[in-house]
Amino acid sequence: MSGGFRGRAPRLLAITPGTVSTAGDHPAARDDVVSLARQAVRAGADAIQVREPGLEDGALLDLVTRVVAAVSDVQGPSGVDIGVLVNDRVDVALAAGAQGVHVRSDGLEPGDVRRAWRAGGGAGEPWVGASTHSGDELARALERGADYATLGPWGETPGKSTLGPARFAAELARARDLSGGEALRWVALGGVEPQDVAALSLLARPADSWGVAAIRPFVDDAAGAAARFGLARTEASPPTG
Repeated sequence: MSGGFRGRAPRLLAITPGTVSTAGDHPAARDDVVSLARQAVRAGADAIQVREPGLEDGALLDLVTRVVAAVSDVQGPSGVDIGVLVNDRVDVALAAGAQGVHVRSDGLEPGDVRRAWRAGGGAGEPWVGASTHSGDELARALERGADYATLGPWGETPGKSTLGPARFAAELARARDLSGGEALRWVALGGVEPQDVAALSLLARPADSWGVAAIRPFVDDAAGAAARFGLARTEASPPTG
């Protein structure tokens, strides 16, 4: 595989559901997450974000190690590298052989992740993603060293205030202004469905590195969701200006 991760947004990011907890953890629950990751990448996802805050350290390390092994022999779309990111835990990512870390908007700074990665003996540069909910946060995350940032929620998401297409476009425009018009690296998250990909493609500039992320569609049908998102991305008209 080729292409690396630095300065690249995933085209299709599958996020684990966050429902495996230490209290209710059992082998079958972790098996389900590993299966989700394997099916998603085989059907076209190029990144897996392991988001399981309820697991204690040992169980989380076991899960991430298994996810990394499950996707390691899969060829990504167009030969790109497939990456596994762990929420907030540089130590677990390094120990499990993952490719990077995804940080919350109120969590570690991307630069702190890179310093901790080097201090921990990590090879090369980690793939660093950041969660954002506004154009200001998106621009700041990229300026501070994130390779990409998720922006959302795009659509209806339980318990969260939805941006919606018009405000999402406005927040992207705000980030472009704050970034001096430079290309952005962004991933739409929250209530995104395959039928939304065409509209999102119209918001991307030609030089942007952009993608979509989802949780629920992959829980319902990991392989089917990845295939539908991939087809929608292929069919979406590329931006021309």
